[in-house]
Amino acid sequence: ARALAGSPDRGLLYRELAAIERKQGKDDQALARLRKALSLDSSDARSLLHIGEILEDLGDFAGASDAYSKSGALEPGEDVRARLARVRGRADLARLWPLESYGADDCERHLDEALLCRCGFAPALPTACPSPAG
Repeated sequence: ARALAGSPDRGLLYRELAAIERKQGKDDQALARLRKALSLDSSDARSLLHIGEILEDLGDFAGASDAYSKSGALEPGEDVRARLARVRGRADLARLWPLESYGADDCERHLDEALLCRCGFAPALPTACPSPAG
C-alpha cells in the first residue's frame, strides 16, 4: 500500500496488491484493485486474466468469459483459450442445471457430476446422477 502512495498511476502495483488480497480471501478488494489497474493500463492482459479468475470463482461466468476474451485478444495463448472454453462450458451447464436447485455447499462437485450425467458418462460416477431438487 505504501508503494501505491508513491506511484498511484502504476497499474502493476495495483495488480500485485490484488494478488496479496486474493490470497487473503479478499476477492472484492482484489477485484477493485484489478479494475483500477486496468483503468490505468487498458492493455494489461494479466489483470484481465485475474479478473476472469475471480469472476469465475464467484459464479459470474458471463463476466469471466468477457474478461478472458479480452485478455486473449491482447495476449493469445493456450492457457487463456482453455480458461475461456471452461467458463463457457460452466455457463452452459449452469443454464441447463442451475446450482440453486441443489441446496448443497459443494457446487463445483455438482457441476462436475451434472456435466458427466448430461454428457452420458454417468457410469463414471461413484453414485447415481444428481437430480435437481424440485
